[in-house]
Amino acid sequence: MFWFLVPILVPLIGGIVSWLFSVWDELSDEIKEEIIDAIISSFVEVFKKYYRYYKE
Repeated sequence: MFWFLVPILVPLIGGIVSWLFSVWDELSDEIKEEIIDAIISSFVEVFKKYYRYYKE
C-alpha cells in the first residue's frame, strides 16, 4: 500500500539513526544512565497499565 515511500523513508531513517548515535557518543556516562533509566521506567509503567487493564 505504501511501498512507494520505502525508497524515501529508508535513507531518512538511516540518517536519523546515524545522527542519534553521534549525539549519544558525545553524552557523558551519567546522562546516558539517566536516559536509560527513564526509558526503562517508562516501559515498566506501560506494562503495568497494560497488565492492569487486561487483568480487570
